[in-house]
Amino acid sequence: MLAGMTTAAYAQSAGSFFVSTGWFHLAPQSSSQPLRVTSIGGSPTNIVEANTGATLSSADTIGITAGYFVTDHIAAEFVVGYPPSFDLNGTGSLERFGKIGQAKQWSPTLLFKYYFKAPTATFRPYLGIGVSRIWFTDEKITNGTFEANVLHGPTSVTTDSSWEPVFNAGFTYAFNQH
Repeated sequence: MLAGMTTAAYAQSAGSFFVSTGWFHLAPQSSSQPLRVTSIGGSPTNIVEANTGATLSSADTIGITAGYFVTDHIAAEFVVGYPPSFDLNGTGSLERFGKIGQAKQWSPTLLFKYYFKAPTATFRPYLGIGVSRIWFTDEKITNGTFEANVLHGPTSVTTDSSWEPVFNAGFTYAFNQH
């Protein structure tokens, strides 16, 4: 996750709380298992289609961060954004269908950041590490040709949730003391 954010530069010292907002760019490193057909026409099956899969596109959204400086150099942050919509694109033998579906991603994140330089420095780079809980809602197939020819009719979609590591780098820049 990349974020462009603004915060008050002189509020970056031990004991300070901060709230900021900005643009988030999410670039999932996704993978999928082969397509598994669990039911055809209401009859249970367990068919795995070899050489099938899907990947997620990148997405942009607006986000908000709330944090607290534990020391002059270490801050804990909670990050959440408006859930962006990701396109699900076929891979392997499904690549010919292009976009096959979409889903909204939720990924609240807890970060710990180390800020270099003094709290009053004009330019203050930081490095962060944390964890994000990721899950999807509003999953749906949007490609009628894919649904009719591969899935043989109306289909429901499910996705898995996961815990994922987050790495963060950036800087703050104080144009003036305010």
